[in-house]
Amino acid sequence: MRDGCIEAGDIARVVREGYVHVIGDMRGTGDSGGEMIGNYNFGGVPQGQDLYDAIEWVAAQPWCDGNVGMIGIS
Repeated sequence: MRDGCIEAGDIARVVREGYVHVIGDMRGTGDSGGEMIGNYNFGGVPQGQDLYDAIEWVAAQPWCDGNVGMIGIS
């Protein structure tokens, strides 16, 4: 668990099997830009919209065939 696999899956295995591995930080968290305001439900962008936008961005990349899967506990 100390290698981050609980959050991001087994990155080496995922990549070895031919998948692209993306770790997305929602608005105002981790290394993302933007600012988290409140708890996403009070005066900010709903977390669901951020997640939707992130998945749509991944699906639109030239290295993606439009299929997107998710892994991890968060």
